[in-house]
Amino acid sequence: MNNKFKSNHGQALIETVIVLPVLLMIIIAIVWFSRIVLTKQQLLSAARYGTDLIVYTDFNENQIKQEIRNYLTHRLNQGRKLDPEKLTNEDIVVVIRKFHFPEFLKLENILDITDMLSDMKNFINGLLLPWNDTSYVEIRYGFEIPRALSFLSSDDKFYVSARSEVLAGTGCER
Repeated sequence: MNNKFKSNHGQALIETVIVLPVLLMIIIAIVWFSRIVLTKQQLLSAARYGTDLIVYTDFNENQIKQEIRNYLTHRLNQGRKLDPEKLTNEDIVVVIRKFHFPEFLKLENILDITDMLSDMKNFINGLLLPWNDTSYVEIRYGFEIPRALSFLSSDDKFYVSARSEVLAGTGCER
């Protein structure tokens, strides 16, 4: 009869000690991955801002890189700011390809057959392979992996990137 009324408090304590570290790792993972998703959205928004600058302004690559850096890291920004030390010039790639109207359509160039054929070839390649004529902005940002989650990767860093493209020659007239 005495066995029926024994206390189970020791068993509950052992279960808590076993489950608590697992629960703590799950909470850390949720917070860390939510930061990654938020940063991915910020990078995508900045990349789209960069392609808007390509289309609607006459900025060069370096000016657009600086605008993107300010967009993500400036101290006066509202909300979450990225660490400027982690966002180097190599992490922001801006490629601007200008659209050139085909010269073979102009009357004064109709007599020069070699230039006309070369321009026609470039024009047809632009129609068939439009991704060769895209301007784009690509941004990469590195996260350090928390020690509690170090089993996820052998590297110390985890990179998040975003890319936005626009066809050359789209947008407003300059």
